[in-house]
Amino acid sequence: MIRRRYQRFAGTDAERLADVNSLASLTTPNTIVMPVRGGYGASRLLDRIDWQAIASRQQRDPLLICGHSDFTAIQAGLLAQANVITFSGPMLAANFGAETLNAFTERHFWLALRNAQFTLQWQGDGPQCDAQGTLWGGNLAMLISLIGTPWMPTIDKGILVLEDINEHPFRVERMLFTTGIRRNFKPPERHHSRQL
Repeated sequence: MIRRRYQRFAGTDAERLADVNSLASLTTPNTIVMPVRGGYGASRLLDRIDWQAIASRQQRDPLLICGHSDFTAIQAGLLAQANVITFSGPMLAANFGAETLNAFTERHFWLALRNAQFTLQWQGDGPQCDAQGTLWGGNLAMLISLIGTPWMPTIDKGILVLEDINEHPFRVERMLFTTGIRRNFKPPERHHSRQL
């Protein structure tokens, strides 16, 4: 439990930065690292994170780093700066701290983290297709804020997965148009693919 408070954050920038950089010196094997919640504040730390120290730790004994929302900034930075693989998934407060843990979430969380390969199948309204590539992405607003920075990964032939919440459709469209992301992503070469 984090009892620190500074303004709307779980501690000052220096305290939160120390928490992130301490990942490099964790000695506990098989450690899962998850943010308590999302919101705002991760981008304030990016220019002071010791990316290479965390990368060295990952080479010795990989941490299982999982989160979404604002944490996307740190996940993208880890991929761009140190080629560290992370997982887009649940967080402590909203998901594992819920009154009732969603069985689908819990089951698939453990399947993804415990297996070198993982296939998720679900029924959807779209066309059937198979895709392979580097699965990357995260929170749309955070990724948009990273374009043009050293913390935005460069992915060739990847599968971009975006999430966001409480954004009106016109704002999502604006983010895609104004950043050029719409022009930089091509749909797969299939007759049934949808244009962004």
